[in-house]
Amino acid sequence: MTAAPKLSKRVTDLIERMGDAFDKIDALLLRLGVQGVQRLSRSSVDELGALKQTAHAAGLVNISREVEALATLTARYLDRDPTFEMGDFVGGVNRVWLLNRAARARHTAGDLPDDMLDLNGRARRSFEVLRDPLDIQTLGAVGWVTDSGYVGVTLYCQAEARGLLQLSVARPTMHFGTDPEMMYGFGLNDALTESARDMAHGAHQLRQAKISSDDRLSMHADLQITPGAYRGASAYAGHRVTDWRQIVERIRAADASPVKRIDGVLVLAEARSLSAIVQDRTRAVATGTLRDARGAALTVHVPMRTENNTLIDNLERLARRPSPLSLFGRAWVEDGALRFLPFTAVYAEPLSIHRFDKKVHTLHLSLERPAGEGEGPRRRRR
Repeated sequence: MTAAPKLSKRVTDLIERMGDAFDKIDALLLRLGVQGVQRLSRSSVDELGALKQTAHAAGLVNISREVEALATLTARYLDRDPTFEMGDFVGGVNRVWLLNRAARARHTAGDLPDDMLDLNGRARRSFEVLRDPLDIQTLGAVGWVTDSGYVGVTLYCQAEARGLLQLSVARPTMHFGTDPEMMYGFGLNDALTESARDMAHGAHQLRQAKISSDDRLSMHADLQITPGAYRGASAYAGHRVTDWRQIVERIRAADASPVKRIDGVLVLAEARSLSAIVQDRTRAVATGTLRDARGAALTVHVPMRTENNTLIDNLERLARRPSPLSLFGRAWVEDGALRFLPFTAVYAEPLSIHRFDKKVHTLHLSLERPAGEGEGPRRRRR
């Protein structure tokens, strides 16, 4: 019988830290469940911050990130922030509990830390350098601000040989503020002259492209970007839906894992109509209704955060002038209802965009305005 290989001290230490972390995570979750949100305090935020470090040191990267988000939600509750939603807090607790339970089971079964990276995550992504040129076409773009203090822009790009890829630029809010529209015009990095705005429309060819295992493009110094072959509407073929039942089926097929955070699916929703946008200031959410050819409803759901002001303004314009009704964005199921966060409006005929020198077929709703709209005062909804 062959003896099991001796483990290095690094691995044995990590295994021990992992076991301790499981117990600490479960203990804090139990206390949160028993106490309820009414007894949350500033010390709860501190405890969650310490737990984040404990999880990270044990190699539980995904749990660490979820605990960090939970700490931010706790701080929002204590600050009486109108963007706080109890469903987000409960969902965060559940995700931490499910991830911890699944990781503990694998740990108990004898899996080594390197065998659990699919569940625990990696602190740093690994990237593959492509030898051949990569042709991409941008389908949609969205601006965002994270609970952990970053502002950024993400482009969703269709690559002929690789499927859907993400290209992101992000900076800390401490130094760059919380306006994604400002970030939109910044260079992708210090070595590249192209900005997210330059990449947000049309097609591009990338040489020396680096792609991570989770389909993210690296904007590194040696990347070469030139114009690519534009595929037009055909680039959206794999995402187009005209019947909301198709969205539900895609969500079901996306991932059945109960421990992986499912953010929904990306679709190009071709709708028959869009209702007026209603702003619920109590719940801090703007909603509308997209209807398909059968009359089925898909709820447009946009959190009323400062970075979504331009998005809400553009949706209000689309509701008044319902063309186009082709919207690219993320759909998901929540509280038994189908919801949709649109990123980009797709036009059959090209249009002019404010501060853009050519006509294009897409309007990225959180980052751009049609020509003639101008800057104007930006209403504060948060």
